[in-house]
Amino acid sequence: MPHEVNPSDNHLEFLHRKIMKAIDEVISHNSPFRHKENARALGLDCVNIAKDVYGILSSQMSSVDGMVKGKKGEFDTFGAFPIKDKKLAESVENIYAKLLEHLDNLSPALLARLLKSSAQMDNHNRDNIFSIINQYPPFQSKGGALQPVSTGDKKSGEKLFRAHLCKVQMKAVGKVHDDLQQAISNHYDSLVRASDEIEDKEEALSEINLKIKKLFDDDENIAIIGLRELLDKETSGLIRREVGIAYLEYLLGNAKKQSLQTAALEKIINNIRQVEDYIHDPSRSNSDCMYQVTDEHACDLREVLGNADACTNLPVIGLVDGSLEERSSQEERVFVFGIRFKANNPVTTPDRDFPELKSGMSVYARHLAKAIKVLELAKQFNTARGGEKTDYKKLRLLGRSIKTVFLYYMIFSDHPEKLKWWQQTAIGLHNREQNALDRLLALANTMLKAEEKATRETIAPAIATLKEVLTNKSVASFTGKRRCHVLLGKQLVNDDIHDAAEGDIFIKDLHKSARQDMNPLKKCLRYVHIVKAQNAPPDALYSISFDLSFYDSFFYADRKEKRAVNVSTQPQAWHFLPVLVQPQITKANDIYHKPLTQTAGLMVQIMPGIKPDKSNTFEFFVYKVTAAVVFLLGLSALCQKLSVQQKLKLAIPLLRLHKGDETDIIEEYLHSVCAAVTFLLNEKYTMGTQGIQLLNLNANQQKSLRYKITNARSSLYAFLPKTFTASGFAPAFGKLAIVIVTQRVAGKRRHEDKDDFRIVNLFGRVVMLEQLDDKTIQLSQNFLTFADNFYKHEIDTYPKLLIDTIHRLYDEYGVRDVLYIAKTPFTSNLNLTQKDSQKALYFLSEPVLQQMMKKRADLNIYPAFCDKYPARMFGGAKLNAVYIDDVPSIQKHVQMDRNRESQIVTFLNIANGMKVKGKEAEKNSTPFPPFLTANLILICLLL
Repeated sequence: MPHEVNPSDNHLEFLHRKIMKAIDEVISHNSPFRHKENARALGLDCVNIAKDVYGILSSQMSSVDGMVKGKKGEFDTFGAFPIKDKKLAESVENIYAKLLEHLDNLSPALLARLLKSSAQMDNHNRDNIFSIINQYPPFQSKGGALQPVSTGDKKSGEKLFRAHLCKVQMKAVGKVHDDLQQAISNHYDSLVRASDEIEDKEEALSEINLKIKKLFDDDENIAIIGLRELLDKETSGLIRREVGIAYLEYLLGNAKKQSLQTAALEKIINNIRQVEDYIHDPSRSNSDCMYQVTDEHACDLREVLGNADACTNLPVIGLVDGSLEERSSQEERVFVFGIRFKANNPVTTPDRDFPELKSGMSVYARHLAKAIKVLELAKQFNTARGGEKTDYKKLRLLGRSIKTVFLYYMIFSDHPEKLKWWQQTAIGLHNREQNALDRLLALANTMLKAEEKATRETIAPAIATLKEVLTNKSVASFTGKRRCHVLLGKQLVNDDIHDAAEGDIFIKDLHKSARQDMNPLKKCLRYVHIVKAQNAPPDALYSISFDLSFYDSFFYADRKEKRAVNVSTQPQAWHFLPVLVQPQITKANDIYHKPLTQTAGLMVQIMPGIKPDKSNTFEFFVYKVTAAVVFLLGLSALCQKLSVQQKLKLAIPLLRLHKGDETDIIEEYLHSVCAAVTFLLNEKYTMGTQGIQLLNLNANQQKSLRYKITNARSSLYAFLPKTFTASGFAPAFGKLAIVIVTQRVAGKRRHEDKDDFRIVNLFGRVVMLEQLDDKTIQLSQNFLTFADNFYKHEIDTYPKLLIDTIHRLYDEYGVRDVLYIAKTPFTSNLNLTQKDSQKALYFLSEPVLQQMMKKRADLNIYPAFCDKYPARMFGGAKLNAVYIDDVPSIQKHVQMDRNRESQIVTFLNIANGMKVKGKEAEKNSTPFPPFLTANLILICLLL
């Protein structure tokens, strides 16, 4: 019988050793490699191995029951296991050795057929994704011209782009910890002195303050950890949301200066601000905001509107779409963002949850239509009208859907009594009245039917105003600045004086959040409010001030001669092992596009068909783990066998076929495991992966879908070396290694709250650039990935794998210059409560950099961060691509008002200036075509 495993229930622990032991036992007797005489390809059967492994484990019923029904292991998460688990490592070694033995039993002739030379891969079939055809993309040499662009003061050409940036600047306020403690003490002082039931007020206050001091003095207290997470991480998102709304107000102010029509835009902005006031009104009752929509699904409007992404589904909103700078010091915190304008464009991407929603709907209509689908599903749930195949998991979107209806009603409706009408509906939802959901559905449908009116009277005029502001070339650059406050509401603190005396100071959601469950922490966002300085209430628990500054910059076409560039891909030096992966093999002719089977060297059967209601079973979990292990170790063993025997440069293009929608649980797993296998094998070999749906390989649709095949092939072979040749190009480095590194928390000891004992996965990639001559650089053949698990205290002080990688580049590859892109200073957190500035730097901390440079005096490491920001492209420019070579001016542009002692230097700027027209705009001649941007890519050095 299947054993239920619910990962959301404290991540029920599974003993990994038992699965590995079972795999070892099965592999000992059964080879996963399948082959037929004279077959072109070798099969790797993960499914039947997983079936046998589950058979062994399910026969041990008492052991399985014990694991699944509540006995928890040492760690919370499925993916985390003890780093020093020698028995687990031994199992992996044994499995790998037995896989090599199975390969030894295969004929050398069969193994030789698996490898293909570049000539064998060139079968001149444009419909075969595996094909390497020199006269077609991506293997044909490409030539083009680059248009120089400048932001300097000498504006010698036409205006091509306009970019808007926003700087968030705040004092470091290093006393946040102490000030918060004092604010909470003052809060209880007011409560105690206002209480008539407490006679000895001084004694009560002394007891409460003792508890408060003890709480704040304990850095590992879970409530304090939750409070820091709220201030340092979650509040960062709220500030970014405020940037988006303030950006609309900034453009509104400039529209008024230009005497444009602003009534519609002003109405939208005012209504957005009224929504903010609605959810933060302290007198607002719970019945207005808390709804039990079904027996199992509740929604708190304050919670969903308090999140950082609360306003992103509005059809007119400014979005933060690039982080260009982040600085932290003892004096201040500075963040610089790029801003993207979003209009009410047609949505052509299929919806993941409701693919039946038609393509081409506006943003306004798509979000409302999806909300209606979810509300109808909730009604089915309440009345038991759904069938066996009804997917009630989509009701996870219920809160978001109610938020959409509320937002659209409050912002775009002109009903004079809309607030009163909503409160009546809200009380009905709160009380589970039978007609409340019908009333909400009727409202959503009414709003959807009124889309044309809302677009004509409000949305389109607002977009027209914004567009006129942004496309006006004659207007000089303008700036805007305002001061804001982050307010912590008093509701964050427990008002019960008796509980406070017992040490229960904060709400329980802060306690829960410290245990790696972020949902309670997001609930606390309802107690965080961002307001303009002049609107700040005097009775907030605590406030932090910050300044928003908007900057407007133009980019100009330079009159210099365009620079010619040639790009060439070089597959000739490699031998290929094409790998074809798909969920389950039935009849090859039925599911494979025939050219793929003719080319593939390894065909992998990875997972059986699993019904959605079986996705949380122990059986499915065993299949997932087993398939991943057999796939990774089997392919690795085959690569080792082939590379040792043939002594060739081995390249592995891995193509995964999707039978259906990639949101299916099997397809999601297929995508994840292929990405993981590709990453891990790139430590030793050269490998690329790409997925494509079977419907795109339909022979009857080849002409219309050929561009998808071409794109898929380009992505699949992106790992091949490329050369870039440009006249007048003088590379600054003979060899430059670009090292990108980051980390992810993998697990945490159940009984240990200390951050130092978390298991952290460190992973990264190396890309090499080498100078071939004075005109040519090559994206090197030496690709490398690296990954390993560490405890948190190790990774902060001595990430051995990362340091060894830098040393390997120096010792083995002769690299003396490393462009080093680490997680920081790019954390996107406020870090207001961070005491140790070095700890906040992660892989850019001084001890880590010193270890990298140890005994290597001529090694140059350039710590860097990279991102892109959007720019509005003006019409009429005939460009293929542009580049920005005016480094001094762009450096000044990014740093804005910083002094000359700044140690951040702009290293590279590229802009993709390709102009794309929206199909709907061409077809329907709409007066508001899609609002297009070009991404300006920025790399800065911290010197």
